[in-house]
Amino acid sequence: HSAARLSEHDRVLGLTLYVADPWLSSQMGESSASDGAGVVSSNSMKPTTFYLEGKVTVHAFRRDGVRAEAPRFADLASLPVTGAGGVMALPLQAGPGRPVLAALQVTIEQTSEAGQGARSLHRDGLTASQVIGLQLLCNTAAGILDMRRRIESVRAVRGRARECLSIAAEVNGAHNLSEFEARVKVLCTKFFNVANVRICFYDEEKQELITTTIRSHRREENSKSHDQAARLQEASSLAAVGRRHLTRFSTKDGIVGRCVRKQAVFHLDRITASPFISETADGVDLNGRHGEINMLAGPM
Repeated sequence: HSAARLSEHDRVLGLTLYVADPWLSSQMGESSASDGAGVVSSNSMKPTTFYLEGKVTVHAFRRDGVRAEAPRFADLASLPVTGAGGVMALPLQAGPGRPVLAALQVTIEQTSEAGQGARSLHRDGLTASQVIGLQLLCNTAAGILDMRRRIESVRAVRGRARECLSIAAEVNGAHNLSEFEARVKVLCTKFFNVANVRICFYDEEKQELITTTIRSHRREENSKSHDQAARLQEASSLAAVGRRHLTRFSTKDGIVGRCVRKQAVFHLDRITASPFISETADGVDLNGRHGEINMLAGPM
């Protein structure tokens, strides 16, 4: 809105904001979907996706409801663009060397100087004061957005810290190992937003890890009856606590074993990419697409 007021001119055809920053794009999307007084309506701010060189994705927004045109600049590094082709594009950048959050493109009508049907470039579509005002607006907006993102980041870290304290309080209230395990699984599944949480207890004397016997993550359940009987017979030979069975394996096995030996956290984007993964020790299934899941493992 401020850019529109600054660039008021007979030959200004439109203003388009190309957002490259994911956080700012999400904020623009939330604003576009909101309804209420003083809030941009969804009809006037429908984003259009474009791709710059280097596979950079930008989301284009126009306040007049017209579908955004493709950006006239090849990449964010080529900004600013002034005057060429009846277009001016300015970066929203908090400072030199900082990432470009977005680009504001002003399309200027190309008028005929000869009075004939031809249309040629007219570089003085905006006055010098308007150009300076737009540049100042972009720099100020970038500074405000950068400060707001920092505040949001600090707020998110504080929220996660409060969640950690809440988890610690819940776990501290466990009366036995079974309750401890159950609480940790439920709370950590929600905290990390994952499909499965597995806990292994360390036996220092025997250099072994002990865990509850569970089916490998997302293993198919269409086994035949004789296979089920074999697994039940095998499970019956394991040490039992109440109605649950325990499995022991060496600290030399799997990623969890490396966590014990190295006392380090391991993050696998694809579990099949690691030569140390073990279906038994790590509780995963390497068959088919199941091997494409990721895993985070670390000592407690």
